Amino acid sequence: MPALSDRRSDALRASEYRYLDAEGRVRLDYPGAGLPAQAQLNGHAARMHGRCSGNPHSVKPASAASTELIVRARHAVLARPNGIGLDEMSRHVHSLTGHLLGGLGALRHGNGEPMICVRGPSATRDRGGTAAFSQLDPRGTLRNAWDTEQAAADAGICVRTGCSATLAPPRPPPGGVTETCAVR
Repeated sequence: MPALSDRRSDALRASEYRYLDAEGRVRLDYPGAGLPAQAQLNGHAARMHGRCSGNPHSVKPASAASTELIVRARHAVLARPNGIGLDEMSRHVHSLTGHLLGGLGALRHGNGEPMICVRGPSATRDRGGTAAFSQLDPRGTLRNAWDTEQAAADAGICVRTGCSATLAPPRPPPGGVTETCAVR
């Protein structure tokens, strides 16, 4: 398996995303594309102090200021070869997703039963960087999503939980996720 990190991504995280480590938590709950870099936060703060911007929908000065920023950003992105390094980012996300899927699939309870049921493709082919999964107890029964979220939070790990079949009673009804995960 390829390495989870390299010098460039480690340096970028240390300079632009150090706030992720400030709480001493592991974040598994938010797609990285939505997290602002420190330079973005600084730039936004400077723009907010320098002028008023509005919705880019009219010729009013505040709206025109926003339109100007959007047009400049678009030209800057399009001027770069390969946009903003999307191929490299895609390969990195693909690699991280492979590590995650492999690690989740390897988790076992003391009795050898799987701890996790991955939803969707179990390999990186035909899937994006999001991995949906359910936690199973040692008997193979789905655990309640909120119990999983609380246990993760208690361990300092931020996860995003959902309410699909994982909120069902201890023995979910047949069909859907129950069949997909081969719950007994």
